[in-house]
Amino acid sequence: MVIGDVGGGVASEEPITASSFSELAEKLGLDPSSRWIGGYVEHAWNRRGALTAYLPPLEGLPVLEFGCNIGATAIVLGRLGANVTAVDVDANKIALAKANAADHGQTISFRHVPDTRALPFPTNCFKAITCVSVLEYVERKQLQNIMCELDRVLAPGGVLLIQGTSSRLAVKEVHSGRWFVNWLPYPVLARLQRGVWPWQISPRGYENLAFADKDRNYLSARLPRRSLALAATLAHFTGQSLGYFLPSIYLALRKPN
Repeated sequence: MVIGDVGGGVASEEPITASSFSELAEKLGLDPSSRWIGGYVEHAWNRRGALTAYLPPLEGLPVLEFGCNIGATAIVLGRLGANVTAVDVDANKIALAKANAADHGQTISFRHVPDTRALPFPTNCFKAITCVSVLEYVERKQLQNIMCELDRVLAPGGVLLIQGTSSRLAVKEVHSGRWFVNWLPYPVLARLQRGVWPWQISPRGYENLAFADKDRNYLSARLPRRSLALAATLAHFTGQSLGYFLPSIYLALRKPN
């Protein structure tokens, strides 16, 4: 297991190369016509509302996309004007992300970082960090180390946006589709994919921006009514945001100045 594994893949020492995004995807055993490969940028673009609702004005903003996978969110951030740096532990995913960005006419700094416990960036250098469907793939024992490292590179007043990370509060793990695995103790079926507890990825002292009408309006178009109602009830009684209680955690958090 790779230390600080992110993005759901195994890190590769020597990336596979090809002349185009589609050819490289096929060499890696991926389907370029899949929604989550060739169609991922369009999917991320259609869900860009959280990026514009909660992040600071994006034009020229230094943003880190943590666990970039094939680069979809990084490409969308670039389209919106951000100055994007993107990292992943998998060298092949970085190669694929570079090809993807080239196809979409975006210049993005993609970095292969095998150990994300020590990011190769100065302290306080990013104004925003996005984590999309990635923190559940971090090794359990390294999660807090990595959250501390994200805190280190995020500037005071910067925003940490977490989307799509599977929650251990959910009875059904959203990515694998397996029931009850989130609630099994780790020694039992330890290799099965699980979510994370929301409080594990909520740094102390950060302001939660995803409250009230803005939160409800953004989420209501994407969730079954019952799920939204249950999350709203839990949010009301705990004082947390709706995104804290969804099957896929959704948090917008601002670092104190």
